[in-house]
Amino acid sequence: NVNNPNEMSKTQAADYIGVSRATFDNYVKDGFIPKGVHIEGFKELRWYKCDLDLYLTNKNAGLA
Repeated sequence: NVNNPNEMSKTQAADYIGVSRATFDNYVKDGFIPKGVHIEGFKELRWYKCDLDLYLTNKNAGLA
């Protein structure tokens, strides 16, 4: 579903947490953010808002 607010492209996800796409890739590589998932109907991976919110919560708590 292209209008699902709980799923984001990499660009949307990077914007959501306030980093560049390259930094976002590094965060995924380093395990701070889960790897994206392939959702039927999309060519690129998608990220769930709840996973990004957890990252932001951990970051604000000094855990990420």
